[in-house]
Amino acid sequence: MTGKKFIQNLAKNLDVSLVTARKIKQAFILTLASALEKGESIQLIGLGSLTVVKKAKHPYRNIQTGKIEIFPAHKTVQLRVSKKLKEVINKKTGKKGKRLVTGNR
Repeated sequence: MTGKKFIQNLAKNLDVSLVTARKIKQAFILTLASALEKGESIQLIGLGSLTVVKKAKHPYRNIQTGKIEIFPAHKTVQLRVSKKLKEVINKKTGKKGKRLVTGNR
């Protein structure tokens, strides 16, 4: 799904204008980025948790030159998907048969 399509779906589901939906998306992304920049973990019920993890430096082979080079240590974001979302993706229902998200459609 493209960003444009995501905004259109968001506007439809929330019954707001496209401009408002775009602002909601931007605010959501900025809030996530701000928290992750501080090293905080984010838990979103029904989606999963986002955490900043440190990756150690490691060697890799440059396929163009064939040389072994070192990839520097860095931080990255890890998403651990929730059990509910895994069930939805795999077409399973929860213990009580509830959907991941309920609302007007």
